[in-house]
Amino acid sequence: MPSKTEPPVKRMPLLISPPDFPLQWVPSLPSLDTPRGRRYVRKVSQDLQERRAYLGAYADRYFELLPSGGHQQLPIARGVVFTENGQRLRLGQGLWATATGAARTRAVTLLDGPAGQVATWGMVTEAGHDAILGVRLKVDDEGLIDEIDTFVVRFNDMASAFS
Repeated sequence: MPSKTEPPVKRMPLLISPPDFPLQWVPSLPSLDTPRGRRYVRKVSQDLQERRAYLGAYADRYFELLPSGGHQQLPIARGVVFTENGQRLRLGQGLWATATGAARTRAVTLLDGPAGQVATWGMVTEAGHDAILGVRLKVDDEGLIDEIDTFVVRFNDMASAFS
């Protein structure tokens, strides 16, 4: 219910025009170009940036621990679900048992702060051969990883696909 000092907000739908016309946007929020609105935007923006940095640290730690097989050092929830290339494994199996290196930087990282998810792609080494590793981590409200989905693209797998 709107307060007595603020008029009710007139909500208007978001209009999307056909591709040959410019995109039109009709705001469905009150103006944020007020001191109160700007404070709100700064607070939300700061919270999202902090949440994104927090989630990004999980991906960094995952790649950092992978070559040593140190999955025990990850903050894992009881009953974590771990998959590699669509196959459910016990954490510590698969690439965790065979990786010998991981790049410090990632090619792509996507963060979904509200859902507590991070997805990233990076290079890893396995028995002297490079591979591309995609990782999606879901972090619960307690800060524990409860889902890990990985996709490993091994170059020898790709070469055999084109033979």
